[in-house]
Amino acid sequence: MFPFDEICNSWTPGEPTMDRGEAFMLRITQDRLICFYELTNAPKLPLDLVASPAVNLVACQSNTVASFEAIVGHAPVEGTILYRLNPAEYRGNWLKAPDFWIYTFSNGAWSPTVPMAEIGEGVVIEQPGVFVDQPRALKPHVVNGKFIFDLETVYGTPITVEYSDQPSGGGWQVLTSMVGDGFRKTISDQTALTNVGQRYYWIRVN
Repeated sequence: MFPFDEICNSWTPGEPTMDRGEAFMLRITQDRLICFYELTNAPKLPLDLVASPAVNLVACQSNTVASFEAIVGHAPVEGTILYRLNPAEYRGNWLKAPDFWIYTFSNGAWSPTVPMAEIGEGVVIEQPGVFVDQPRALKPHVVNGKFIFDLETVYGTPITVEYSDQPSGGGWQVLTSMVGDGFRKTISDQTALTNVGQRYYWIRVN
């Protein structure tokens, strides 16, 4: 806690500082206009979240309405909970409804809806486990004769998806490559089921 003394024009015990991506709660005694300097630094992503029962008070580092991926730099893991402050109902009860809107990520989807933070809004994230900052392949399936899977990316991480028709895994060929932005991508291979009997995939972090 950092109380501000208007008479002395100073903070106690000193002026608060924050890392990029860190948010804070500001309690004021009267309506007022508060301005912040707009930084031009590149986002520092992905964020290093701590695991539950600790919570993370974070915010998007860009001047935009933000999803979980834009704030954190990677996809949510199963059991992640995101809290948004409900100003109209807030009574000082930390993480208690109706003071907060609560969003839970379970079975690959958010409930009750996908959370979106307003410009400059801080959110509280409770993550059930320590995130491993490596891309992951999920939900392999076949649609209209094409082999498809989801790829969870990590912000700023270059990724190459390669394939091989050899059981030994040799002769790798590039299917696609990208630089991760933290969002889940759909990877499609249109020839996997028509030209070969089996195919192997390798997700390489460059």
